[in-house]
Amino acid sequence: MDFIFLLVTYSIYLILGILMGFMPYLTRKTESFGVTIPEDTYYCQELRNMRKKYSLQAALIYVPLTICSIILSFNAAEERASLIYGIGLVLLIGLLFALYLKYHFQMKKFKSQKKWGEEKPKAIIIDTGFRNKKLTYSNAWFIIPTIIMMATLAVTLVYFDRIPERIPLQYNFSGEVTRWAEKSPRSVFWIPVQQLMMIGLFAFINYTISRAKQQIDPSNPEKSLVQNQIFRLRWSAYIIATGTFMVLIFTVVQLSFIFNISPQIVWSVPMVITALLVIGAAAISITTGQGGSRVVVGDGTKREEIDRDDDKYWKLGQFYFNPNDPTIFLEKRFGIGWTINFASIKAWLILLGVIGLIIGIQFLFRV
Repeated sequence: MDFIFLLVTYSIYLILGILMGFMPYLTRKTESFGVTIPEDTYYCQELRNMRKKYSLQAALIYVPLTICSIILSFNAAEERASLIYGIGLVLLIGLLFALYLKYHFQMKKFKSQKKWGEEKPKAIIIDTGFRNKKLTYSNAWFIIPTIIMMATLAVTLVYFDRIPERIPLQYNFSGEVTRWAEKSPRSVFWIPVQQLMMIGLFAFINYTISRAKQQIDPSNPEKSLVQNQIFRLRWSAYIIATGTFMVLIFTVVQLSFIFNISPQIVWSVPMVITALLVIGAAAISITTGQGGSRVVVGDGTKREEIDRDDDKYWKLGQFYFNPNDPTIFLEKRFGIGWTINFASIKAWLILLGVIGLIIGIQFLFRV
């Protein structure tokens, strides 16, 4: 396999591994390995040691796995190299999740022994004006990728006759075509349809960021509110940028059907943009933290109250299941971003609806 491709691909692989390995440092200080804790215990020596051990053991997983995958992929055929990459990625996610579970159960036991927070009053803070604040950037920004999509469609219609009878769908890393499709309305207009679906999907994700459940730290609500607002705004900007660049990637591919664009450009542009998007996601995660926990803002006013312990609703510290909570979207406990209330029928209908729409469009326009 091409050395440059290996370098870029496994750089992304390594970045993801590092990000997952340092996740205990990126979550809220009121949560540790999916378990609720008082913020003032976050810096105790026992938890410091636990985070260090987790990150070290995670490194002992993703570094050797990355090196082995690179060695096995080097000079391998494209299909075999792709298989190795896929297997390695599944192993990486699986092993790191198993490592997380080890520390999650340790954390639950440790919290039970220490009886943290039992002596402090518990509270839930709701800011009734929270939704009136600027939490996300407007979906009007998706006008830009929509214009790109419409321009792609217009060029396709104008130059339809110039499109060859056989359309290249897939290239190897040497720029050789490995898969073709016969020219037809379905194969020609497949990409604009995909672009439209992406715009809708990313616009919906941006909307969910604004509607996700408030999570305010009762011990310092003013600081927590500002951090959470910045957290949502940064990820909203990232979602809009990602949607725009993904649409742009498909435009490059579509124009290659009509104009004489080098195959190297056709496959290298998506690879480079994807690498930049992964690096961007890592940068936002590290500088912002979950819920804005790493954003430096004013100290605010300290209070005695701590957040209500709702560990019983978080299965394995990862999956929120609370039939009494009307919330659909909320922040992850261990990770960056949002998840759903798995006890909500609405959440499942939305999830299955999105999946069904994607599968349906792929089926109707498959080539």
